[in-house]
Amino acid sequence: MVNIGSAATHRGQGGQRFGDRFTQLDKTAVQAVVTAQVEGSVTNARMQEITGEHSKDITGVLQTLVRDGLLTQQNQRRWASYRVAGAPPIGRGLPSFGGVLPSFEPRTPVIGRAGTLKAKLATAEMQALVLRLCDTRWLTTRDLAELLSRDPENLQRRILTGLVNQGLLELRYPGVPNRPDQAYRAVVKSAP
Repeated sequence: MVNIGSAATHRGQGGQRFGDRFTQLDKTAVQAVVTAQVEGSVTNARMQEITGEHSKDITGVLQTLVRDGLLTQQNQRRWASYRVAGAPPIGRGLPSFGGVLPSFEPRTPVIGRAGTLKAKLATAEMQALVLRLCDTRWLTTRDLAELLSRDPENLQRRILTGLVNQGLLELRYPGVPNRPDQAYRAVVKSAP
């Protein structure tokens, strides 16, 4: 859960980027902008989880933020997601890591290169690479495909679906497996 912390803190930070518009926002609107900044995007469902407010009320807040130029909308209807205005689109250039570039340990670049060294890797080897990349963060199919220099649809079909079925990867949105911005994270197994 994204903690909005002190409203004054976020109003000050947002005010630096958006000016007076940000300081006039109510708590739900501030939460939407902060969540979009921290997580890379925000959806109506995510705001419902955070605030407990009705989807119709959240839709009004998100549409107002788009109209006022604080957020931009991607997709329509139930697939709509919102990003902070002026933020680079997810999936173009660098992979999306929720607005924060990961700090890989020294061996991790070898993972990224391993996928480009061979035209074809054994399924078990590719699964191990995916699990390692998803160990501490949510990654979309597109993020993983870019990191591993693979076709996103093929990676989804050959690797990701199997890892989810085996219980090794978890879905960010488990109720909607085909969601366009679906992300994956390695399941943390607790010691018995």
